[in-house]
Amino acid sequence: MVKWFMAAIKALDKPGAQVLQQQLEELLAPLGAMGVKAIFKRISPNPGGRSATFDVEFALLDSDGQAATLEADSFREHCARFGFAETDLGRQFREMGSNGKPKATVYRVAGLNLWAEQFPVLIERVDTGKTYKRTAHEVKLALQNGAIKMTPGQGCS
Repeated sequence: MVKWFMAAIKALDKPGAQVLQQQLEELLAPLGAMGVKAIFKRISPNPGGRSATFDVEFALLDSDGQAATLEADSFREHCARFGFAETDLGRQFREMGSNGKPKATVYRVAGLNLWAEQFPVLIERVDTGKTYKRTAHEVKLALQNGAIKMTPGQGCS
């Protein structure tokens, strides 16, 4: 249960808005029992730190417990255009270490952003839920080899 009065938020600057987002995620988590997930897309603290705008997408959960997002629907509809099969959505692979061996970090194919020309494929780090943007070629290689090389700072969303 959310403990609203444990720490008051003094400002809705970036750190304050992130704390509020965590509180809201906890508060909205019970929606999962109804088959719905709240996905926070973007936080925009407004100048002055007195207000912030949150972009929240509500998505139905499919039979695997994954949210049926716009990006996942785009993947299902346009996957062949990028050389993927519909069954590639949700497939998992590991991060490749500098020694060329897979690390413990696991990613899954999360969807397509059709507006992103350079990095259209979205992958999600399974343990944190953080989303990264990658080229179709990188992800196809990762699915074939079971691992992807993650360049720091490249394609983060």
